[in-house]
Amino acid sequence: MLTFRTTSLLSLLQIVLAVNIPFFADIDVTKDIAQHIACKDADPDTFASFRYGDGPPEVVQFNQCVQIRRDGQVMTNAVYCKPATCYPFADESCMEGPSTPLPIPFPAPFDSLDVADFSELLGQSAYCSPNGMPNPLGALPGFLVQLVVAVNIPLVGDVDATKDVAQYKACKDADSDTFASIRFGDGPPEAVKFNQCVPFRRDGQAVTNAVSCKPATCYPFADEGCTVGPSAPLPIPFPAPLEIFNAADFAELSLGQSAYCSPNNIPSPLGSLTGLLEQSLSQMSYKITVRIYQTNPNAFFQVVEKTVWNYANGGTWTESNGQHVLTMGGSGTSGTLRFLSDNGENFIVALGVHNYKRWCDIVTNLKNDQTGIIINPQYYNSGPRAYQREKQLSSYDVNNAQERNFAVTFTEGDGHDLACNIIIG
Repeated sequence: MLTFRTTSLLSLLQIVLAVNIPFFADIDVTKDIAQHIACKDADPDTFASFRYGDGPPEVVQFNQCVQIRRDGQVMTNAVYCKPATCYPFADESCMEGPSTPLPIPFPAPFDSLDVADFSELLGQSAYCSPNGMPNPLGALPGFLVQLVVAVNIPLVGDVDATKDVAQYKACKDADSDTFASIRFGDGPPEAVKFNQCVPFRRDGQAVTNAVSCKPATCYPFADEGCTVGPSAPLPIPFPAPLEIFNAADFAELSLGQSAYCSPNNIPSPLGSLTGLLEQSLSQMSYKITVRIYQTNPNAFFQVVEKTVWNYANGGTWTESNGQHVLTMGGSGTSGTLRFLSDNGENFIVALGVHNYKRWCDIVTNLKNDQTGIIINPQYYNSGPRAYQREKQLSSYDVNNAQERNFAVTFTEGDGHDLACNIIIG
């Protein structure tokens, strides 16, 4: 069950009251638990308890038409004691419409605040039917993943520390205009900047997840190029950090085909877990311990330069027990060792982690101006050596112009504590 720090909850409620956006959460035990119990103890057809303005709670039954606004009083909160799928209508009597092409599922137990102003943009009334959806804020992660895959509904939650925390970190470490990282289908993560048009589907692949690292307000459009519309009358605010799964199918049906987003200052309602997230980030660091072996006494090689690429918070080189140790902030960066022998032969070994897997490369026959600080960037930003990083090799060997063999092999290639041997022939 999610918990909130008192200060985080108070600041969140202030924001909700200030901007009057819908807020969804577990039942508020200090206020609405009695309302939830009354709903739960009613007859089997009762699924929720609503309040209009400051009025008393009123129970609502399945397939009962509910007005979003009544006698000038807006619906201020709704407590669900049973899961329901609700169908909004354009009029106040559930006769015209539905105004949206997709029913809206609600799990239970569930509490929503200040939802009516938003709901009125979808319609003026609604009726709800039963569904079998558990509460996504209380379900076990394994079952939750099965549910999302089975019914393909959008899921909003904290960043998944087991999978996408590195994606969140890459977003957070990017330039100030980057606010999210998205994936199309099974493709790699792609950074998204403020005011960049993002299609919900590209080359037949839908956006399968989005990780936000900065708060944003998004404006949906009816076409794929953010030129027709907007199709929805209300900009949609997203806090951060936040992760959304399977959002594209829902967005295409109810909102449009594309969107662009501008900055806002709404913190994550799940942001009380920021400490846990930062802890997860620290656990995403990688270490590569390097041992160097020279098998031929006809030349003596020594390390003359060490570099670290600046992605994923960069990293450091240290030495321990005669070994060289590269520590990196996360997946997505690398380092190099440049070697020079007493007879003038030279080479560079590049080591790193790409998409959570180790990789390696060796560059021989270096010119005098080909130092590590020149070679290391060539593995990034579509550089001439990026293909070697993308291979994610666990070993590599090559001969130089003098037919001397150089090899690198990972002896520990899984996890975060990696090790490799460099062998100079």
